[in-house]
Amino acid sequence: MSLPGRACRLDLARTWHGVVDTRPMGAVRFQLLGEVRTSTEDGFAPIRHARVRCVLAALLVDANRVVDVDVLADRVWGERLPQRPREGVYSYVSRLRRALADVPGAVLGKRSGGYVLDVDPQAVDLHRFRELVACGGDDRDRAASLGSALDLVVGTPLTGVDSPWATSVREEVEREVFAARLDAHEVALRLGRHVQAVTPLTALAAHHPLDERVARLVLLALTGSGLHAEALAHYEALRRRLADELGVDPSPELREVHRRVLTHGRVPTDDREPAAPHPVPRQLPAAPRWFTGRPDELAALDDLLSHPGPAVVSGSGGIGKSTLALRWAHRHADRFPGGLLFANLRGFDPSGSPVPASSALLGFLDALGVGRDAAPADLDARTALFRSLTADRRVLVVLDNAADTAQVTPLLPGSGCVTLVTSRHRLPALVTAHGALPVRLDVLPAADARALLAERIGAARVAAEPAAVDDLVGHCAGLPLALSVVAGRAQAHPTFPLAAFAAQLGDVTTRLSELDDDPAAGVRTVLSWSTEALDDEHARMFALLGTTPGPDCTAVSAACLADLPPARATAVLRALERMSLVQEHRAGRYRMYDLVRLHAAEQDIPQQDRDAAVRRVVDLHTHTAASATAVVWPFRRASPLGPVPPGRHTHVPEDLDAALAWFTDERAVLAATVRAASELGLHHQVWQLARHLTPLYDRAGFLQDVADAWQLAVPASRALGRDDLLADALLALGYANGQLGQLDDGLEHVNRALALARQTGDQMVEAIAENSLSILVEWTGDLAGAMRHAQRSHELLRRQGNDVFEAQSLGQVGWLAARLGDHETALDACRTAVEVFRAQGDRDSQAIATSALGYVARATGRLDDARALYQEACDLLREVGNVRREAKAVEMFAELLVEIGDHAAARATWERAHSLFRAQHRVADVERVEAHLEALDIDHH
Repeated sequence: MSLPGRACRLDLARTWHGVVDTRPMGAVRFQLLGEVRTSTEDGFAPIRHARVRCVLAALLVDANRVVDVDVLADRVWGERLPQRPREGVYSYVSRLRRALADVPGAVLGKRSGGYVLDVDPQAVDLHRFRELVACGGDDRDRAASLGSALDLVVGTPLTGVDSPWATSVREEVEREVFAARLDAHEVALRLGRHVQAVTPLTALAAHHPLDERVARLVLLALTGSGLHAEALAHYEALRRRLADELGVDPSPELREVHRRVLTHGRVPTDDREPAAPHPVPRQLPAAPRWFTGRPDELAALDDLLSHPGPAVVSGSGGIGKSTLALRWAHRHADRFPGGLLFANLRGFDPSGSPVPASSALLGFLDALGVGRDAAPADLDARTALFRSLTADRRVLVVLDNAADTAQVTPLLPGSGCVTLVTSRHRLPALVTAHGALPVRLDVLPAADARALLAERIGAARVAAEPAAVDDLVGHCAGLPLALSVVAGRAQAHPTFPLAAFAAQLGDVTTRLSELDDDPAAGVRTVLSWSTEALDDEHARMFALLGTTPGPDCTAVSAACLADLPPARATAVLRALERMSLVQEHRAGRYRMYDLVRLHAAEQDIPQQDRDAAVRRVVDLHTHTAASATAVVWPFRRASPLGPVPPGRHTHVPEDLDAALAWFTDERAVLAATVRAASELGLHHQVWQLARHLTPLYDRAGFLQDVADAWQLAVPASRALGRDDLLADALLALGYANGQLGQLDDGLEHVNRALALARQTGDQMVEAIAENSLSILVEWTGDLAGAMRHAQRSHELLRRQGNDVFEAQSLGQVGWLAARLGDHETALDACRTAVEVFRAQGDRDSQAIATSALGYVARATGRLDDARALYQEACDLLREVGNVRREAKAVEMFAELLVEIGDHAAARATWERAHSLFRAQHRVADVERVEAHLEALDIDHH
């Protein structure tokens, strides 16, 4: 096939019933026709920073052309330029370059006076759109290329970019898109696709009531579909509107179309298909009035356009399954000339039993022109007739609220058709046996939830109370049904502040009641339709999951919670997942949506059973934490409370990697477990959890978690009546406070621990307290005072016979000597400590002492030695997974590399530090490193 005009790259093998799919080869990597986003191997991802997003859009609109720095600044800020706009541009370009690192085929370069983004135009949806719109060919080829162009439009162009330039470009592109839509309808009508065009064209006319080209196309579509009276009525309504609002008559072209309808009853065309003897069924309910988000799910369903078949949209009650299905169906209604069939199967409807497949088939056959008297009585015969009538007709069938696969299977149409099934069940048999496309719905992200509220109650009202909107979004937990309930109330009371509605939902004990004011469709009511069908075992697991500590759990935790064998617990969890009551959001980890969890916590189960279940989970995590710490940090002294006994269910990490992986997966659960143990008065477990989790938290950089755990362990120690436990707890809490910058509190707690240790005669705790005081006093700037505490600690530890602890205190002495300028003492102390650590296998402490040696080497001008030592320290810390210490060591290494003049290595090292600090939520450290990176950019320019 050859196409006149501008060439289009086609994959001619991709066809659907003879219509060529003209989507060009290669993936779209940059999106401008909607939210401004980039795509990597893992899919689309937004650009988080607004200014960086604007710079990306400014370069993509002029892809492969140099954009002057001043032009970039104007596109980003308009007339509101900052004091140093060029420096701002440099900073944002630098951030953009990092954001594009994983985007294939994109090179952001600097040219004389500006920047250029070198990229294949086909990778930018705007340029691909324009090329497709410009494609030539006959009407069939034009229809296909325009359809592919319009499929690229996923929302308002340049969403997320706010500047006068962006507004101007957005308006220009929207005019192009509108013109392309009209061109596509013009071509479709010439091909005789009048029936398919009626719905989208009448929708366009509603939004553009005075556009005479739209009106002409509507008349042609209505007349070509045999709807002459509707065509005449539409013309008359337009004529009156033009006269009333503009004082003009319809154009001569439009009047000529009207005259032909009056004279001939139709508008003659050369290639019109004859009108069908029976009306084409169009049974879809109205399109959802409000809809936001779900771009990935809509894109997944788009695959049905080129690969027809069934799809299962599954999710919990109120998640928006029907809304999504109808949104997609209406968006692509013109792609199904054979008709649009719809049935509510009432699979989870409290008003009665699910609709039998035979009854739904009878309705479908009637819509397709088979009288009820002529329809076969046998279910299999009805199914066979239905598939014969729909085969190769490109029919869309929407089966809403299905109960199970058995109900759906007889309703699947013939080949070439598309079926959308919505259900609370995942219907895996439909996926396995019939190749259905599975589409799972999750709750809405916070940004989409805010957008939905803004769409419902107005953007101005949402913008006026951002804090209240944040609370509402959090209370509704991303559940579209809950958001709709709140929006409905706000619409009913337009003068009420949104903060009043947020306050009503603030109490978790009454939140479901506040969201359940509609007895037919409230949140609790809708959720109960699923839970009422559970048997005793599944109902008990569902109820207990409502009180398990943390946001999710493993199958082992669930087994412990319900006191079931792990294999049985896994089977129950998977059954609950098929019913969309839990989600396996990561391999082996199960969670509930927040409002579903509240519903689970309301289930009728004795409180003593819930408490016993939580105790079993606390015991499981306490034992596992002790096992993990023994692997990660084998050098610590034994717990004063002795070893942690195993329970019925245990999980023991095999090695360092397994221990760190367990902690990473369970971190949020562990913090909640400590709180749950405290609430139940499990004082032993609280203290043991705090002790055994501290090394894990510390290595990962989660210092607030350390402080929170020991804050609960202090009263637990007092409740147990143990001064030795209290001394340990105060010591650990004080050190954590100091690391968090709360030096006054930290010094107070450690000094109290020191006094208790001296009172009880525990010289080991006294020595550790002195070492901790040395570190905290150092942070106050009193290096001499810190040295006195360090030397006292070292003297005490020399008597204990613990080589590792003694070497650690010696390392502190060496570090402080280096800070005080006594480099000879520092070298001797740190080298001795390194030898001990290497011999004992304590790589964490070895890395810290090696880093101190690097500091000394840098201070004495031995920069090559310092580089090697810092590299060794960073490598050791990375190997053992001590990311908190590694972050600081990497930062010190980067400072050395800047001094050496190796800017490329310094940038890579700063970026490693930035990544580590950001993962640990160390905001001040992140900002400090970003300042260093920007300084490197400015120096480079």
